[in-house]
Amino acid sequence: MNDPIPAIINRIYAQTMEKSGFLWKLRIGEVDEKGFQMFIGAIEDLTSHYRERETISKLVVACLFEVPWEIENTVDHFKKKDEASGKQVSNMACRAREAIQNMLWEGLEEYYKDV
Repeated sequence: MNDPIPAIINRIYAQTMEKSGFLWKLRIGEVDEKGFQMFIGAIEDLTSHYRERETISKLVVACLFEVPWEIENTVDHFKKKDEASGKQVSNMACRAREAIQNMLWEGLEEYYKDV
């Protein structure tokens, strides 16, 4: 059976590091909700696989490390366009932070309950 994790990591990489990804588009002033949903879906998929692991790929960490802050840094720009866009982007930052935190903390109770 093939390990699905590399394909999931590639989806995260595409949305956070490539010029076609949602994060690049935010940087140039464009909201890509579909790309963002693909990013969140990839994190959720990865969460189910990382639940039983103590380590995370350095590439995953590099891709996710500053995503919520990068999104937040664009909120003022989008608010100047219109209030609804600003709220949408602010909500994206919250959803990204929540998905990342869930991935990092999911299952840790089992590893460290006896520490």
